[in-house]
Amino acid sequence: MMEIVLLKWDECTSYEDIDSLMDRFIPFVTPEKYKRLDRLRNREDLYCTVAADILARMLLCRTLKCSNNELVIHTHPFGKPYVEGDPVFFNISHAGAFIAVALDEAPIGIDIEQAGEWNMDVARLICSPRELELLANTNDSRARQELFFYIWTAKESVLKALGTGLSLPPSTFEIVQETAVPIQHNQLWNVDHNYVKQYVVPVTGYSMTVCAQHMEFAKQIEYITWEQLTHRFTKWVGSYKGEDENWLSWN
Repeated sequence: MMEIVLLKWDECTSYEDIDSLMDRFIPFVTPEKYKRLDRLRNREDLYCTVAADILARMLLCRTLKCSNNELVIHTHPFGKPYVEGDPVFFNISHAGAFIAVALDEAPIGIDIEQAGEWNMDVARLICSPRELELLANTNDSRARQELFFYIWTAKESVLKALGTGLSLPPSTFEIVQETAVPIQHNQLWNVDHNYVKQYVVPVTGYSMTVCAQHMEFAKQIEYITWEQLTHRFTKWVGSYKGEDENWLSWN
């Protein structure tokens, strides 16, 4: 069953609070991920990368009923992570204040973006000719921005589900296939036997879309706070020592 979890990571009271939590989180990431952290110069990118990895690991351990030490994660040639030997697939995305993790029994992709500056030069790298025409014919600037970021996140989710990276240029396939269609949350689009669905993010200015191989999408997103993540992390660590067998609860 598909599961989508959204974490608002910037709710700590100070960077010192987050730094303290990073000291607790980092020993639980893989050596490969730890090496990547050295290359992250932006403090917030480091926070998001570590917190996303921890959140994904806790969700996978819950689903597979295993410990972090038993969880082996590899990456495909284009960087998509996968769990060794288990029919559970996951994907991670983060933007601005949010971290999103999606799990499913089949390949899945998720992308969240914070709407910002864009122009038609950027759109030409992402959109098909028909999608460019639709953007050009959308007169309202806000509606045009929403449409662009829907197309962007949808195509990113498809590429992430397929695991191709940009070896498959996003302008070579279409998400919006009608000549004129308003954005409708919860509407499914069929993209070459993959389905995409846009979800509402509870903060204005974000777009999030999921791609799956079936139409049984999660009916709702599970929202968690930073406090819930850290509380659950403490119980998760305790479960290794037999101190807490009920670590699966967010409460």
